[in-house]
Amino acid sequence: MAQADIKSDYTVERIYVRRLNFEPGDVPALFELKWKPQIKLEIEVSHRELAESRFEVVMKLHLNAELGSRPACKIDVEQAGIFHVPDTKSRNQILTVECPSLLFPYAREAIDSIAVKGTFPAFAIAPVNLQNLIRQAIHQRQLDLTNPRRSDEVLN
Repeated sequence: MAQADIKSDYTVERIYVRRLNFEPGDVPALFELKWKPQIKLEIEVSHRELAESRFEVVMKLHLNAELGSRPACKIDVEQAGIFHVPDTKSRNQILTVECPSLLFPYAREAIDSIAVKGTFPAFAIAPVNLQNLIRQAIHQRQLDLTNPRRSDEVLN
């Protein structure tokens, strides 16, 4: 029931691509190889206030695909949206989980679209549970704060 309340607390003004970058590897030589890439996907989420209760939320996806030790392609997408989020106790949850969850399918589609235009197969990235990822990131940040590294550990 609380989840439904959170979703009704905000409105979407606009969803758009802020940036899109596609870097293929050694083409056309890559087209001769069997397509079974190892994929690394990184996700970053940020938001900034544009005006009172009006926010831009940006989800950055960095996809790096390799065929063995050869770079196949790199795709960077910044999918963004403008959201009206009133000042409620759930505002942070909305900005860090709900809005990015809404943006994720658009970012996945942008990655697949640009890959296909580069004549690669679509990557069909699986859905991501952002709430769990954020929980893990917060837990890791807390561990990092309670166990700071010595300066010689950082350099080695």
